[in-house]
Amino acid sequence: MMKKSVFKINPSDHKIVLKLTRQGFYFTVLLAVVLGLWRLSDCYKTDTFAEHGLVENLQLATLILSTLIFVLSVIKNAFYRPVLFLLASLTTFCCIRELDSLFDKILPIVSWKFAFLFPIGALCYAGKKLKSLKEPFVRFLDSTAFDLMFTAMIIFIPLAQCIGHRSFIEDAVGQMDHISLIRRLIEESMELMAYVLILLASIEMHLGLIKKGK
Repeated sequence: MMKKSVFKINPSDHKIVLKLTRQGFYFTVLLAVVLGLWRLSDCYKTDTFAEHGLVENLQLATLILSTLIFVLSVIKNAFYRPVLFLLASLTTFCCIRELDSLFDKILPIVSWKFAFLFPIGALCYAGKKLKSLKEPFVRFLDSTAFDLMFTAMIIFIPLAQCIGHRSFIEDAVGQMDHISLIRRLIEESMELMAYVLILLASIEMHLGLIKKGK
């Protein structure tokens, strides 16, 4: 009688392996982003993180792509529509926020703040769909897409916005030359990592939850 292979895994173990593989891929993507920024900084020096520079353009492109994927998912899937609509509104908000200097010129008084209309509209839409919102929302919370989005928020707020705040840096290291460049290095690089995670979440949402359907 032949012995069973020690490398044979059951279905539950197979799911764990697939999840670890995906997580390893996402980690590799983020590592590639950081190494790419290092290489760009070596080539373009301070211009890499300049206002409306290369990194800010990459951030905007990443957000636009994420928004397009969420919008495509909204059109194609009714079951997750309230959740997807909210996610699309948030990435749209971030896109407009990244273009704040442009909207300062176009709309001097309101500026980019009209972007709040998008998440407010999405919440109003979700409010009308409360009865059908619970199941897709719970599924989203239990998904890898939510894990990626939550990780993005951790990077974006505690790291990019708090540690990357000028006052925090000044209190930690004191007054020094090029402190504005140091702040932009921390803030912009962290924001790009967060936006890449959101892009990965949009892809995961589209290919994962939506593909399964209801």
